[in-house]
Amino acid sequence: MDFWEQIEKLQKKPAKVKEKILAVSVFIIMAAIVAIWIQSVKNSFAETANSAADPLKTMWSAAKDGFANTYEQIQKIDL
Repeated sequence: MDFWEQIEKLQKKPAKVKEKILAVSVFIIMAAIVAIWIQSVKNSFAETANSAADPLKTMWSAAKDGFANTYEQIQKIDL
């Protein structure tokens, strides 16, 4: 059957049937999107855990770099 014939056939169905088809379609698409999102978040957390095993060390390094950059900016100010 042709795509347009399927669309016409669906248009002729009662409203309740069309609502059920819509609900099932939305649920399937939503489940697929959520599954893809969970997989990408899972991979992101795995990469982060492998690259930064010690969160305190990472935080200290970021704070130290921030203070160093701020100090450099203050040094550049001409008064």
